[in-house]
Amino acid sequence: MAAMAKKLNPLMLKGAELAKAQQPRLIRYWNIAKVEFAPPGLADGPQISKGFRQAIDYKRIPSLTMKQVIINGFVCAEIFVLYHIGRIVGKRSLVGFSKIEGCNSFSAMKKT
Repeated sequence: MAAMAKKLNPLMLKGAELAKAQQPRLIRYWNIAKVEFAPPGLADGPQISKGFRQAIDYKRIPSLTMKQVIINGFVCAEIFVLYHIGRIVGKRSLVGFSKIEGCNSFSAMKKT
């Protein structure tokens, strides 16, 4: 047991040094994450609704550049793929829904 402790001690010291060296990066990341991952507040409401109105504005479609059209296409494809990945994760199966014992979807419809 003592031999194992002697071998682990340098590793623990090395880990502490690495953690101390990464501390400025972690502080910077945390400060950025607090701003970027914060939910929208009430003051952001008008800006969000303006963004939705601009996204639905069909009059500006002919003025879009090909680059903007391709970017919008990729965004739509990303949303489509993430939606279906979420469905698969929610179903816990690639095909069909998993059966839960004791639960019959038609039991509520049967008249007794």
